Parts: sequence; structure tokens; C-alpha cells
Amino acid sequence: MSHLVKRILPMRSMKRHKATGEMLVHVMWKDDSVTVEPLSNFYDGDRVNVNMNAIINRYKQTAVEFPFRKRHCLLCDTRVHDAMIFCECKKCAYVKGFYE
Repeated sequence: MSHLVKRILPMRSMKRHKATGEMLVHVMWKDDSVTVEPLSNFYDGDRVNVNMNAIINRYKQTAVEFPFRKRHCLLCDTRVHDAMIFCECKKCAYVKGFYE
């Protein structure tokens, strides 16, 4: 999937999936079509998608600058504390290992 991504479009505010609470991103594909995809589509158990690194690192930098702001996990919408961007649940652990 990552080899077909042309770029990930920046969004002014973060949208979330209604059922899972997961962060959604706008993706421009090589054929110039644009779709909304959940964050977990860009990660598998072994690799991290390089197109998502800039977005996740920007969220992480903001969390470090403002550690006491109310914030929720990017993958499951669980409340997180102290400059974290991912929670402690099993679903989020594989992505959290890459960034924290």
C-alpha cells in the first residue's frame, strides 16, 4: 500500500473514525485520487510507513511542548497523559514502540 501513496495531505484538525476512534488522514494516491484512510492502514507488525513519520513526529513534538494538555491516543481514542501520543493497550503497542 505504501508504494502507491503519492503524499499525505495535511489537515487543519484531526478527524477520527466513528467506530474505533482512530485518527483518519487524507491520502493522495499515485493516480491523483484522494481518500480518507485510518492510521493503522499505514503500519504492519514489522514496518513503519515513511509517509506517516512526519505527521506522527509533529504530533509527538507538540505533545512534548505542551505535556499537560488533554490528549487522546491516535490509534484508539483512549485518554493519554504526560506528553504521550499512544496508550498502553496491546493494539497500540507496536506503533508506540517506534515513536516513544
